[in-house]
Amino acid sequence: MKRGFFDGFVFVVSSDVPEDVRSLICICGGVVSGLMKASTTHGLVVGRSQEDLPCAAELRGLRLPILRTSWVRACVAASRLLPMKGSHVVYDPYLFEGLRFTTTLLPRNLKEQFAALIVFLGGSYSPQLTTWTDVVLVGVRSFKQKEKDDPTAADGVRRRDLSMPAGCSAKWEEALKRSVPCVDVEWFETCITTGRLQPLSFCS
Repeated sequence: MKRGFFDGFVFVVSSDVPEDVRSLICICGGVVSGLMKASTTHGLVVGRSQEDLPCAAELRGLRLPILRTSWVRACVAASRLLPMKGSHVVYDPYLFEGLRFTTTLLPRNLKEQFAALIVFLGGSYSPQLTTWTDVVLVGVRSFKQKEKDDPTAADGVRRRDLSMPAGCSAKWEEALKRSVPCVDVEWFETCITTGRLQPLSFCS
């Protein structure tokens, strides 16, 4: 086992974190604490709920990741630090890292709020659709609800060779032609609520 790859890591852990996981962290150079400290770098829980950790809100406020014990075990098994992404993460302060967003069909005040959230969570935002755009956030509460209200809408989102959704903006239409993933507000909120990036096929 490669020792020391948790050097500099100070984990505040929930009470149900097993002793063997605590020992693995210490053996690999990390520090374990049951209380929040100024030096704390990560939170650690067993399950998927942030509520298992009493200081979860404080960790989120400081933008510190909350991980599952499965991440520690996986790192030890691989003898190296693994990405803090996917199912190992309960709260990711850089949820949208590496993703380039634009928006359409959003009122100006909401557009500014979403843009600020995207940047806060590690993504980048441009008001224009560019060749580098990864995701288009559409100002629709839910594509599923829109499908109920207007059956042609979601059909147009999913089957790009057919007519565009009713009320589709030029930017949205161009994104669909380029096969750029288009997501709704529900997708965005689900990412934030769960602390995990949802599949980009969730909506488009």
